[in-house]
Amino acid sequence: MFGAINAMTAEMMAIAEKIGIPPRQLFEIITASQAGTVSNLFKELGGRIAAGDYANPTFTVDLLVKDIK
Repeated sequence: MFGAINAMTAEMMAIAEKIGIPPRQLFEIITASQAGTVSNLFKELGGRIAAGDYANPTFTVDLLVKDIK
């Protein structure tokens, strides 16, 4: 489940940026909505993407592989 949420969040932020919506703005809109109150994972990952913080991953590829097995 974490892998799917991570992938969806990353894709959503990338598409938003491509069509001219700043990632920070999209993050703020979603976290202020009902959808944003459900997923703490989105708040963590979406906030990091919006800030451009890719240096310190919190979910490794090894964990993703374990989860999809």
